[in-house]
Amino acid sequence: MNTVITDFQFLSTFRTEAVPVNFFCTFLPTEITFIHNRILTPCQKKGNKLHIYMFNLDLCSWPGCKNHAYQDFRLCKTHKEMDYNKEIIHYLLSNTVITDLKAPGLFFEDLDLRGKIFINCFFHHTSWRNCRFDESRFQMCFFDDSIIQDCSFLKVNMIQSVFTVSELLDSTWKGSDLVSVNWNRIKARHCEFSESDLYYSRFIGSSLKDTNFVNCNLKRVDFCLARIKRVDFRYSNTEEAYFQKENRV
Repeated sequence: MNTVITDFQFLSTFRTEAVPVNFFCTFLPTEITFIHNRILTPCQKKGNKLHIYMFNLDLCSWPGCKNHAYQDFRLCKTHKEMDYNKEIIHYLLSNTVITDLKAPGLFFEDLDLRGKIFINCFFHHTSWRNCRFDESRFQMCFFDDSIIQDCSFLKVNMIQSVFTVSELLDSTWKGSDLVSVNWNRIKARHCEFSESDLYYSRFIGSSLKDTNFVNCNLKRVDFCLARIKRVDFRYSNTEEAYFQKENRV
C-alpha cells in the first residue's frame, strides 16, 4: 500500500506526524522520504509508527557537530556536560551569520542580537525576554511553542518562518517584512505589527488581543478562526485578507 502526502501544513506548524511503518511515504516539497523500516529521514520509531520531524533530532545540537546525541538528549557525549545555554548565548553574540543552529528548550534574556542573519535555525520551545533583533534577517527559522516577551523585532526581514502555538507578549515587529510567516494558533497580547508587510502569512486559530496592524499590507493574510479583540487594522488593506464572517473587520 502506497501513500503520498503533499500537505505541508503539519510541517509548517512544526507538529510531528505518525504513519504506519509499512507505508511508503514522500513528503513534498521538502523531499523527506522513508521506505519501510529503512529510515532515510529525521524520524523516530515509536511502537509500530514513525514520527517525522523537520530536523534530525538524533544529531547533536552543538553548532557544526555531526555526532549522534544520546537518546532523549540533545547533545553528544563530547558536549553533553558543557553549559549548553551559556555556550549557545556566546555563539549567538559572537557571530553575525547563524545557520543550522538547533537550540530547543533554552531560555534567553537581555540579548542584543541586532543586525544578525539567521538561516534554518531551530528555536523550538524556547523563552525570550527583553531581547533585541532589530534589522535582523530570518529565513526558515522555527520559534514554535515558545514564549516571546518584551522583545523587539523592529524592521526585520523574515521569510517562511514559524511561530506556531507561541505566546507573544508586549513585543514589536513594527516596520518589518514578514512574508509567508506561520503565526497559527499564537496568543498575542499588546503586540505591534504596524507598517509591516505580512503578505501570505497566516494567523489561523490565533488569539489576538490589544494588538496593532496599522498601515500593513495584509494581502492574502489568513485570519480564519482567529479570536480578535481590540485589534487596530486602520489603513490596512483588510479587504484583501481572509476573515470569517464573525471576525471580519
